[in-house]
Amino acid sequence: NYTLYDTPGQKMYQDVVPLYLTGALAIFIVFDVTSVSSFESVKNQWMPLVENNGKGYDKIVVIGNKIDLEYDRKVSSEDARIFCIQNGCEYMELSCKTGEGILTLLTFVNASASKRARSEKKKANNKPQMAILYR
Repeated sequence: NYTLYDTPGQKMYQDVVPLYLTGALAIFIVFDVTSVSSFESVKNQWMPLVENNGKGYDKIVVIGNKIDLEYDRKVSSEDARIFCIQNGCEYMELSCKTGEGILTLLTFVNASASKRARSEKKKANNKPQMAILYR
């Protein structure tokens, strides 16, 4: 079982996000590939918030959304990948509208959760663990 918390992107909700970060399996930070300001908020707002408040998470995954709007794209895959390499996080792209990339994301999440559950099961003397995912 997974619990997914979808937090609003507006700064006014930023204070509640740290409450959800501790113990997360993964933290997803989603941005709009058709908006430079959306990507800038990943760099200047969300990554610092996670780095300063997150504890125990396995991965940060930056997700470029709206790849179906390639003709209006403002943030290149290469720029996003370079940022992720420099910051030690994963990068994926998808389209919530068409579903492209969703299966890849879910497969990645499931593999990460299975790996963590096996690891924690060994540590916790065979007690089942719940994985929590965040965006």
